[in-house]
Amino acid sequence: MSVRRNVAVSIAACSLTLALAAVGVVGAPAALASGTGRLDGVWRMDGYGTVLAVDGRGVQEYQTTAVSCLKGDFAEATEQPGTYDAGGGVLTLRPAGDDAHARLSADYAVGHRLLRRIPALPDACTAPPDPADPVAAFDVFWQSFEENYPFFAAKGIDWTAVRDRYRPLVHPDTTRSELFDLFRRMITPLHDAHVAVQDGDEVYDVGREEPRLGVRPGRRPVPAPGLR
Repeated sequence: MSVRRNVAVSIAACSLTLALAAVGVVGAPAALASGTGRLDGVWRMDGYGTVLAVDGRGVQEYQTTAVSCLKGDFAEATEQPGTYDAGGGVLTLRPAGDDAHARLSADYAVGHRLLRRIPALPDACTAPPDPADPVAAFDVFWQSFEENYPFFAAKGIDWTAVRDRYRPLVHPDTTRSELFDLFRRMITPLHDAHVAVQDGDEVYDVGREEPRLGVRPGRRPVPAPGLR
């Protein structure tokens, strides 16, 4: 079960998206002609809690919060140094002036993400939460929004109060269906067309399911050019 937004959140795993959302760990050659510095190692993205592990095989993504580390997608190294096949797009990793910084971009996105080298994967990555534990899933879901969603104040949402209301409803016997419904209820008040919860083929997309395509109550949607 996962949440799609500007930041990708997941109960079991997160998706590799860049502009998007997040990216993963990669394997790369020791140096590139376009700059100085090594690409192999572990990198933390500037924002979104994304950590990338890089080696000669490709880029492995991890999504981290203060309470979790979830292994995400893998982008395989290509024959061209510093580029990786993300399955539907190509990621490019380049040094950013020194050995401690790098720049990640995707051919399907505008702009790039800055990366900072860190000594190793966070400790939580060696002991990920049990994906079958509904309480742990709730905590990861809530914490991911807490650390990354920027519009709670603008929308008048007390996210801590949301946790206090819904967490007591989760217990070891909570089913996936019940958890999905609970997450749906938590995100609906955001009225954000970029937010969705997905569990396999079941998707709750605020922008599709809510009237007015996720526009906040009292606001008028702006029609696309040429549409009436």
